[in-house]
Amino acid sequence: MAATDSSSTFITEKLKSLSVSDLPKFPNCHPDVNVVDIYRAHITSTLSEITGVDSAIIYPALAWTNTLDKGDLVLPVPALRVKVSESPLVHKPTTNGVYLQFFFKADKLNEILIPTIIKQKVTFGQNKYLGLVDPEDPSKGQKKIVIEFSSPNIAKPFHAGHLRSTIIGGFLSNLYAAVGWDVTRVNYLGDWGKQYGLLALGFDKYGDEEALKADPINHLFQIYVKINTDVKAEADQMAALEAEGKTDEALHIKNEGLDEQARRYFKAMTENDEKAIAQWARFRELSIKRYRETYARLNIHFDDYSGESQVSAERMEETGKKMEELKIAEESQGAMIVDFTKHVAGKVGKV
Repeated sequence: MAATDSSSTFITEKLKSLSVSDLPKFPNCHPDVNVVDIYRAHITSTLSEITGVDSAIIYPALAWTNTLDKGDLVLPVPALRVKVSESPLVHKPTTNGVYLQFFFKADKLNEILIPTIIKQKVTFGQNKYLGLVDPEDPSKGQKKIVIEFSSPNIAKPFHAGHLRSTIIGGFLSNLYAAVGWDVTRVNYLGDWGKQYGLLALGFDKYGDEEALKADPINHLFQIYVKINTDVKAEADQMAALEAEGKTDEALHIKNEGLDEQARRYFKAMTENDEKAIAQWARFRELSIKRYRETYARLNIHFDDYSGESQVSAERMEETGKKMEELKIAEESQGAMIVDFTKHVAGKVGKV
């Protein structure tokens, strides 16, 4: 017995050094004389904690394998006599390798799913919790995102190029809103520049108030095309005069022609000339009104109609200087440009 006690003490100390607590005792379990009983007791204790099955059932069910390639010990699962009532929602689980697979009962799923869809309607599938800054504390508010899309030019028809941006932007906006983000939809219009001076000149020459009210965008576009044709004709005439050596006449066109008049008109706009701004604002509002009708047909809406006109010359100059300081912008042929090939990874023209 002394030898047995000594062996038992040795085993206990050894197991402690391996972070194994005292082994439970079972009938016919003698770790001091049978090392395999150490493993049987340990496995039994562990499985009992995990499954809740009485260790008295597990221990005698552990048996030697027929061949060592099948393991050292084996446990027939039915021997555990685990009683589980049938689930009303899922079929009996099946094993696939290391995975336990669960299959929903289709009839019960339909009983839950279809009434839920009918009740929640368009909000079905939306998870507002995903848009919270802190899902554990809704008081911290929503995540925020600004999506700028569509962004056509005032007085020009809405075409396929705008449609792509509009559909993608609308989709992304709806997607973020559906998962709880605070989404601001911005339509950043091309509503500023010398071309609006040219448009104003064109309206004075070709404009019709009734046509403008009936179809502002197309009427303004037709005017824009006509006045640009006139500008090109003047440019061709100026080139011909210069070729003939009639520089004074060519210079007169350059200084007093439509292109220069448009530049002056736009300069008046930048200086907040009341008449020039009023005409520009009218074209802008009429165009936005028609755009809204087009967007409504596409189920698209915007929170803000902004545009280039909202950016002051001072702010643009300030931003340009900052970009130059950061080595983002550089001078090229008298203009400040951003060469994206130096700042964006990948091949040119590839996303």
